This record gives sequence, structure tokens and C-alpha cells, in this order.
Amino acid sequence: MSKSKRNVVQPQDIIDEFGVDTARLFVISDSPPERDFDWSQSGVQGVWKYLARLWRQAQTLIPLLMEAGDIPESLSKEELALRRVTHKTIDQATRHLEKIALNTYVSTLRSFSNEIAKVEGNATLNKGVLREALETLIILLNPVVPHITEELWQQLGHKTSLVDVSWPQAEAALLVDDIITQVLQVNGKLRGTMDIAKDLPNEEVEALALAHENIKRFIEGKTVRKVIVIPGKVVNIVCA
Repeated sequence: MSKSKRNVVQPQDIIDEFGVDTARLFVISDSPPERDFDWSQSGVQGVWKYLARLWRQAQTLIPLLMEAGDIPESLSKEELALRRVTHKTIDQATRHLEKIALNTYVSTLRSFSNEIAKVEGNATLNKGVLREALETLIILLNPVVPHITEELWQQLGHKTSLVDVSWPQAEAALLVDDIITQVLQVNGKLRGTMDIAKDLPNEEVEALALAHENIKRFIEGKTVRKVIVIPGKVVNIVCA
């Protein structure tokens, strides 16, 4: 299990101290399967702490989500952002799993946990959207931590075991960002950013950039010679 004979740790030792799920997740997330596995006390403790946070997170959310309704057609900016993260995670995690890139698969799901944590305290967030996110995380984590995820799945009120639940499918429309962040420069120096519609015409992008409050400060009293718009990336305002 380790490159060094002086540092051999048996899997049962990890299981006895931290549990089966921690042992599985630690081994899977440590390195790509083609590389040797190195024991790390801090590493296994970090995985254990992550699962403890996941449990606490779920215990906070589950009582709020038991009466969650269907996801409405009209969503707030925050709700739409969470749905996009959820479905992008499904897409990315599925691709990683198909390639047997297990450590990357795990890191994707841990990042998803963090995204849920950022919004879980938002009382105005639609509970159906939040339940979709949490259930997706539980389903995707099940192959690597089957015990904790099965317990959380049952706590959510499901009677069917996770092994009988279909793998989630990403909605193609939610994989494409409608809003992008455009970098704003004056004479090649960063002076701000703005969020705009993805397919906004260059003329409108230019107009919004010139009207941006911070940009107006830097071009005041100067002559705008040229505005270079690189869609989806940068607007550079050249002044003299």
C-alpha cells in the first residue's frame, strides 16, 4: 500500500480507526490508479473531516427539504446558478468516472459540496432546487462512500436503495452559461469587469463598457481612439 516498507499501513487499520467510507474515499482520492499509493495521516484525517462536514451539512438541510416541491420554471439568478453547477457537476463527474479518473472524480464532488455550502443558508432559495443539488451529490458520491450516502438517502424519505436509482442525466441547456464575465481594460490595464449576456452584439458590449462607472473615471478627459472587443474575454479601450 506504500512505497516504503517502514511505512506500510494495512487497509484494516484505516477502517478500524476511521470507518470503511473514509478508507475507500482516501484510497480513491489520493492519486490516479496507475500510480503507487502513499499513506498520509493528515490525508486520511482530511477525508474523515470532509465526510463529517458532509454529514452535518445534510443534517442541517434535510429537515428543510422534506416538503420541497417541484422546481419552478422561473428561477432567481442564485437558483439558476445552483442548477447550472449541479448539472455541470453531473456532466464532469460522469466523464471522469468513464475515464476511471477517480481522484479527479472525487475532487469534482468535493468542490460541488462547497458550492452547496455557499447557498445553504439562503432562506429565499427554492427548496426544490436545493434538494436537487443535495440528492445529486449523494447519488454521485454513492459509488465511493456507499454507507453514509445510503443513510442520507433514506433520511430524505426515499424507500428505494441507491443501488436501484438511475444515474442522473445532465440537462444540456444548463451546461451553457447565458451570462459571461467580460474583462474591461483601458490602454491594456485591468480597470474592471462586467457580467453580460453571452451573445450580446459587440456594439452593445462596447456601449456598456464605456458606460461602466469605473471605466468612465479612467477615460475622463481623454480621447477614446479605439475600442477592441474580444467576445467573451476582454474589452480594451485605447485612449490618448
